[in-house]
Amino acid sequence: MHPGAHRDPNGCCPRAGPGRRAHRAKKRPVCFLPDVDGHIGIYGTGGSGKSVALRTLAIAAGRTSAGGPVAVYGLDFAAGSPRMLEPLPHVGSIGGGDDIERIIRLFRLLKAELEARGNRFAEATASTIAEYRALANRPNELRILLLIDGFAAFREDWEVASGRSNWYDVFRSILADGRQLGIHVTFAADLASPRMALVVENLADFLQAPADAALVELIKHVMRSNHFLVADGETASWNSSWPLFAEMKNSRRGLLLQPDTIEGDILLKTPLPRLDRAEFPPGRGMMVAGGKVLRVQLPLVE
Repeated sequence: MHPGAHRDPNGCCPRAGPGRRAHRAKKRPVCFLPDVDGHIGIYGTGGSGKSVALRTLAIAAGRTSAGGPVAVYGLDFAAGSPRMLEPLPHVGSIGGGDDIERIIRLFRLLKAELEARGNRFAEATASTIAEYRALANRPNELRILLLIDGFAAFREDWEVASGRSNWYDVFRSILADGRQLGIHVTFAADLASPRMALVVENLADFLQAPADAALVELIKHVMRSNHFLVADGETASWNSSWPLFAEMKNSRRGLLLQPDTIEGDILLKTPLPRLDRAEFPPGRGMMVAGGKVLRVQLPLVE
């Protein structure tokens, strides 16, 4: 890795590390230009150096004065690597994934910075922090770099959770408006694994069985991923309120074969049109997804 600086017409930036020219199979330094790029994501498999790249950017930001002063903050949803940066003079709070209060304080600070800078930069007609420093004669205005190690875990814990989603909206605002205000995000995430399909035959067989709790956790993880999960069972069993069935029904997506009209509301919280059972031979049903319904016919195996 190369924790140095590289001068660019748009300002100076730390080198993120070696990249690769595919056609020559040679490594070359990769430079992150925050006023141009805005934000940067670092993807890789376990042990590929994602956390090292984050630390390199953070250290390099404090070692070069060419791009102006930088303040680094972080969220650690991985193995604790970013926390070793805290003793550095230009590094502020590094919040652990389980430290909810500290994370909220950090986003409250960043929200205030977004709002204050939005007004000040507009008054100075500045489109980047480099322009603002020159136009407003404020050369010491801090560029802010937010590190997130373990982005997938951060998103899972904060995107929709009650009491947290409003702070995830602040993160979205940073992604949308941060570049021109000198507030940048760099995050590390695992490469997406190949999409898999999980099929559970007769879900009721696992209810209160030794695998019940483990299957509930597996369903939660699959629902929050890009994998595919399908489970089947008799209509009567899906009326159950046990967590095993509740987790499946929370998606409000499913195929009801030969349904009664009331089953849409009861099972998937989606009303079905008035149905005539005589019009539903074996294999015909109603597909429910996103609050919409569609009549379908499954092919039958002879």
